[in-house]
Amino acid sequence: MTNPENDGAGDLEQSKLDDSKTTTVDLENPDDSKAQLINANGGAGTDVRFEGTAASSDGEVSFNGLGKEEVMRYADEPFWKRLRIILLVLFWIGWLAMLVTAIIIIAMAPRCPPRADLKWYQTETVYQVMPESFKDSNDDCIGDIPGLEDKMSYLEDLGVNAVWLSNIWKNQYNFTELAITNHREIREYLLANPQKLEDWMKRLQKEGKKVILDLNINQVSKRHEWYTLYLRDPEKNGDYFVMRRGSAAPNNWKIEIGDDVGKPAWVEEPVGYWTYRAFGHRYPDVNLNNTEVVQEVKDIMSFWFSAGVSGFHIKDVEWLVEDTSDEAHGQKHTAATGRLLEELRAVADSFSQKPGRERFLFSTVYDNSGDIASLWGEKGGKRRLHMVMPLMDFFKEDTNAKNMAEKVNGYLSDDAGQWLALGLGNQYVSRIASRVGRQKHKLIPAQALQMLLPGTPFNFYGDEFGQLDGIVEEKQMADLPQAHPWNSPMQWTAGDNSGFCEGTNSQWLKEHGAPAATYKTNNLKNSQGHFDSAVSSYDVFKSLLALRRRESFQWGKTKVCAISDDIFTIHRAAERFPPFVVLMNLGSTEQHVDLASNTQCVGSKTEATVAFHSSMPSQVGETISDFHKQSVILQKGDVVVLEFPADQP
Repeated sequence: MTNPENDGAGDLEQSKLDDSKTTTVDLENPDDSKAQLINANGGAGTDVRFEGTAASSDGEVSFNGLGKEEVMRYADEPFWKRLRIILLVLFWIGWLAMLVTAIIIIAMAPRCPPRADLKWYQTETVYQVMPESFKDSNDDCIGDIPGLEDKMSYLEDLGVNAVWLSNIWKNQYNFTELAITNHREIREYLLANPQKLEDWMKRLQKEGKKVILDLNINQVSKRHEWYTLYLRDPEKNGDYFVMRRGSAAPNNWKIEIGDDVGKPAWVEEPVGYWTYRAFGHRYPDVNLNNTEVVQEVKDIMSFWFSAGVSGFHIKDVEWLVEDTSDEAHGQKHTAATGRLLEELRAVADSFSQKPGRERFLFSTVYDNSGDIASLWGEKGGKRRLHMVMPLMDFFKEDTNAKNMAEKVNGYLSDDAGQWLALGLGNQYVSRIASRVGRQKHKLIPAQALQMLLPGTPFNFYGDEFGQLDGIVEEKQMADLPQAHPWNSPMQWTAGDNSGFCEGTNSQWLKEHGAPAATYKTNNLKNSQGHFDSAVSSYDVFKSLLALRRRESFQWGKTKVCAISDDIFTIHRAAERFPPFVVLMNLGSTEQHVDLASNTQCVGSKTEATVAFHSSMPSQVGETISDFHKQSVILQKGDVVVLEFPADQP
């Protein structure tokens, strides 16, 4: 309801307004410098009227800010000048304070120690297997791939993620490695074909495990397709092999390895054509100077790399390419061999694009007569092999610390590209446990040498628990040159045939040796037994395998010393990681070692922790203060590993 009194009052006020006297603010077209005040009568008025849209919301008038002249008037006032200067100074003080704080944090914060860029094949331990002698699955007493598959859990428990299979290619003869008829096929008695092997390898690959194969490219069987073509037309196809025409052999080269040692290395077949046979008359040498042959080798490598193979062991690398024009030195270690290795390395590297799935090549050498360094390639130049294994078959019953230091120092290099493969044995030499003979206490120092030197350890099956050579009759060795007692079956248990097979077919046992006479006690199961008063070599192997995963053992600098004929030391130290000292007693009596006078070998740090003790595992974890003040007592065969604090940055 309208209030009459209010209405009257409103009318009275309105009547007092003079419409001719109004002030107008034009909001639509304002002056740039200020709002326009308009007086209709040129004088002061009482009515102010806003023109245009003045509200940004209901009942709210918008404000367009100060004009230029007003802003400039305030800018020149002393108060505002001082305020701007103060704010500017405060800004730069704050910015500089944050910068200094960031620099201090970066400088004072502990830095991550440098780590080497190692590939998987430099950090793992490789386990070499002769599949036909590892485990039988079908009771024919010949080991096979399914038997190996069944025992992969054992390798996993051991801490091994890489297995090397030797002697698997389809061959003219049983149990030999040279007379290969097809590098893309597998021996029938191994119960696997290429597809089955590929499926198995790819399953392992998903589990982070690797498979390595031999690459035998130097000789083939006389039943190989190439040799058949050669005999059919030696003039057209003779370049597949190292062949020369003539009425007499090209030179006086002799066979230095294999079945026919000492006999002439050239065989006339067919008449008027001489083929070179470095490893025996049954095995013609392939001509690796022929680009077609080399391309076939590359294709074989690509075939198996694509199937999941992680690496190749190139056999008999010193003998790959001959130079028949150099009768004195042309049989091995030729410059052409180096060029071939560069080509093969390029194939492996082309399959190494994914981290953790790199491919690698390596070879075994048995002496230092040639330039071993050339097998790795030149530093800064083209690389060849990823690693080289100078087999440590020098370690025998009479080995002492001084001759061991001499041998090892001959292998070590400061060149990171000269990565070592560390092996104590393989299918061509007596087992390490048999080589040390009555000096059984030397077995554990041998294992420590293999596991703790710089490089990648390669363990021959059974050596982890000290398997001995098997038994082969002398007549068998005379009739079958491939019959070697060190290739006897894996000694799993004390049961029949050492747990290798349950059948009665003894072909493999006859040709490669029965288990050692001591197999009922010298077997894997016994070495894993409880309550044994002595630490087994199996336990030592597992402990050392775990220990070598530490940074200083992976890539640390190395110094080896022979303090005496009996005491051998290894010092390993990676920058800003805990260094280690390994002490070994190769002697047959207790030794007291004065460390204070041997700081050049064991370092000068005064406090150490026992990381490993071969005969007194209860000492592991104990701290030794004033390390150099007291002598160290080592029983015969003892291996002790001491860990020291890392250097601070």
